[in-house]
Amino acid sequence: PASNGAGDSLRRHNVQIRVGMHCGPVSGCVVGSQVFKYTLMGDTVNTASRMESTSTAGRVQCSEASAQQISRQASELVLVPRVGGVQVKGKGHMQTFWVHAPGDSIPSPESDADLARAAGGGHG
Repeated sequence: PASNGAGDSLRRHNVQIRVGMHCGPVSGCVVGSQVFKYTLMGDTVNTASRMESTSTAGRVQCSEASAQQISRQASELVLVPRVGGVQVKGKGHMQTFWVHAPGDSIPSPESDADLARAAGGGHG
């Protein structure tokens, strides 16, 4: 098979990503004067960014609003409340959820509390 370069690099370095999700209204516009790009902005985008930054490598964290939508639209996904929630800059304490595919191994709740203490955020 042909090499795609980027994929080979990711496999070689075992890259881990963290994902954050939130849902709500956004505004979009084209920005730039010479190179144009379309961008989304607003509180929803900022909250999704906070979900990502307080997540952990290899995991998907979502807000309570996203968890409600996932429950309605993708009920096969497993939502596990994050023990103690997270402290979110500009928002205060938020209850968040880990999103898992059916059949995923789910880490123990104690590991969430350990992560929160190590990061200095969350309550638990």
